[in-house]
Amino acid sequence: MAVYDYVKEHMNTLWSVAEGTIRAYFETRLALLEPVFPLACHRLCEGPDFSLDFNYKTPPHCPAEGSGILLFVFHANFLNEITARLCGPCSVHAVVLNDKFQLPIFLDSHFIYSFSPVPGQNKLFIRLAESPTAKVKLLIGAYRVQLQ
Repeated sequence: MAVYDYVKEHMNTLWSVAEGTIRAYFETRLALLEPVFPLACHRLCEGPDFSLDFNYKTPPHCPAEGSGILLFVFHANFLNEITARLCGPCSVHAVVLNDKFQLPIFLDSHFIYSFSPVPGQNKLFIRLAESPTAKVKLLIGAYRVQLQ
């Protein structure tokens, strides 16, 4: 198997874990329509700042009522199997998109944020807790979603 195939297989596994975690968290109340940018990974021990530049294309059709974009910051462990969670202790302090703070959708949880990219180039910045010895990794992804 070529290196490309291993990387592709690993990315598919990460997408599957992320989407499965979202489905388990929201049960049948939320449908995932499409990712906004490729899933990113950040090791918490690498520092308290995460940034990502991405290009956003507005969908060709008018978004339906009850749809929008959510940013998910998963805490993930890569042991015998990859697991992710959207509840419990969280290392996220702030999410900033294009110099505007994004708000968590639940006041007591900092895993899921409302997310409003503009057409074209966007800059995402996430401030995290400092934890140089943490083994946890963060999976960061945004999805266009629809309420069910």
